[in-house]
Amino acid sequence: MIQEITPFLSKDIRGSWAFYIKKGEDGFNTGTIYDTSLSYKRLHRYFPSPASRLIEKPFPALVVQGVTGESISTLLKREPVTGIAVLQRYARDLEKSWNESVEPMNEDIVARDMRKESLATLSRIESDPNLDSMKQLPLFVNGVEYPPIEETINSCKQSLVNISEPVMVFSHGDEHFENIISDGDDYCLIDPRKSGMISPSQIINSIAGMHYLVLTSYESTSSVGNKLDIRSKETHPATQEIANWLGGLIDYLPRLHPGKFLVREYLFTNLLRGFTSKVKESNISRLHPDRNIYIALANQIYYGDLIK
Repeated sequence: MIQEITPFLSKDIRGSWAFYIKKGEDGFNTGTIYDTSLSYKRLHRYFPSPASRLIEKPFPALVVQGVTGESISTLLKREPVTGIAVLQRYARDLEKSWNESVEPMNEDIVARDMRKESLATLSRIESDPNLDSMKQLPLFVNGVEYPPIEETINSCKQSLVNISEPVMVFSHGDEHFENIISDGDDYCLIDPRKSGMISPSQIINSIAGMHYLVLTSYESTSSVGNKLDIRSKETHPATQEIANWLGGLIDYLPRLHPGKFLVREYLFTNLLRGFTSKVKESNISRLHPDRNIYIALANQIYYGDLIK
């Protein structure tokens, strides 16, 4: 039985087996098909991932084996202890892949130039009219005072301009908790996107950014007067465990190279996108309604108060 999910994606169910078929026609979507096929081949070297096969005729199509289980995002909410245990296994594989693939940074060949992207994003954020009235205000998050937003943006931009990260590693291309599927014991990675060499900071940024932007939940209040005062509390059942897990990945970076990494600069920029709603269109409705919370999170991460 074949179920059409979108015009270019269908699911073929045969007894206990399921396959996803991604297709392209008349040149449309064909580039994505070939990129994804190559990404799965690269992924198999480092991580558990579903079998896949590229078919050339009558049109380019990629057949991907269906997997059983649920996303780590769902598992972490339902069974936090089990979810963290699976994440620890993923972290070991991730660190091993970093060690096996690490090369000196070459920004001419990286899959994504995150320094350039982050600088462009900060420029767009700075010009957002909703930020104008708050840029120079004293900032308080849960009673802790931080520098005004404008000062931190300038500090972040200075680092992004002047510091080139020391190494690059293999990347799945779209790392986040919804692309890690687990049956509670093991895991596999799905939906790679233009895998290739990239800064390990960007891999952490991708995982943490997606989690804090749209996958977790918050209680918050904020007020703007002679200061920007934000009170926030993450209500995810594995809040501290996830922060500790992410902190472990950051702590691993000096083992790859003693040089300066830009993970906090990338995350600061990534989370500020939530304030301006400059995220993927399908994720806008998933953002927290109090957008000021993303200012709080960006500063807490940049100054080391959320992920230690």
